[in-house]
Amino acid sequence: MLAANPLTLAAGESGSMTLRFALDGTISSDPNVELDGFVTLKTGGAVDLTLPVLAVIKRISTIQGEQLAIHSSKDDSAGAVVDLKVKNNGSNAGDVMVFQPFGI
Repeated sequence: MLAANPLTLAAGESGSMTLRFALDGTISSDPNVELDGFVTLKTGGAVDLTLPVLAVIKRISTIQGEQLAIHSSKDDSAGAVVDLKVKNNGSNAGDVMVFQPFGI
């Protein structure tokens, strides 16, 4: 949990605070990771409130195509050879799947 601003309440007062969490997506190689736990609020050493927390990390890669070259003429375009350089600029691994769309 990232540091939160302190909240001081007089007797009978209410207030609100924002809690922010930083999650590390590199803890697993799975594409989706579910994390759970509890946030415990204390006054002094005594526990005042315990809240359940659930978070899902989805690993997202940043794969982009670069330098597309189609080796074809109008007579052989259906079976044309294609050169495509791909690069993953993200911090997570990703898959590149090549396919030929039908009906084109």
